[in-house]
Amino acid sequence: MSSEQYHWMLVDDFVANINKYRTRTFVPSSHLKADESMIRWYDVGESYINAGIPHYSAIERKPDNDGEIQNLADVVSGIMLRLKIVKSMAEEEANAAAAANEDDNKDVAAEEGGKGMRVLLELVHPWQDSGCLVTADAYFASIEAALKMKEVGLNFIGNVKQCSRRLPMEVLGNATLPMRGC
Repeated sequence: MSSEQYHWMLVDDFVANINKYRTRTFVPSSHLKADESMIRWYDVGESYINAGIPHYSAIERKPDNDGEIQNLADVVSGIMLRLKIVKSMAEEEANAAAAANEDDNKDVAAEEGGKGMRVLLELVHPWQDSGCLVTADAYFASIEAALKMKEVGLNFIGNVKQCSRRLPMEVLGNATLPMRGC
């Protein structure tokens, strides 16, 4: 067991129990939102690097370096339904490999859509075939993610970057809009 796995043991169980509880007890509205959130880490009073958070995210546009979670929330109530803690690259790769070995979770380990789509599929898994609308930012969104959401019985809206594979540039590249914002 790595030092990072040891540090995350209690937190992982806590998050898993939250996810199970929300799945079992909360009925979401028809609109779900996938996004990232920063969490503040308070530990034993020392620097989070020396004694505390096993992995933190340094994002240029954010003022502080904190822990990051990826989450799925119900838009109407604002309640976070599913949480996924962002860990180091090595830990994430180990988790993806473990998911690939599980028979019932092959969709989560799908490689064609990238990491954002794998995380999105993991977050929405309990509400497949519900017909809910899932909105997400560019981290989660791709053409493959939209197709996969349709395949699992969900509707999807997301910002797809122009350089994405399978983006129909022959149609969109020639489109002219009458004015800004249309």
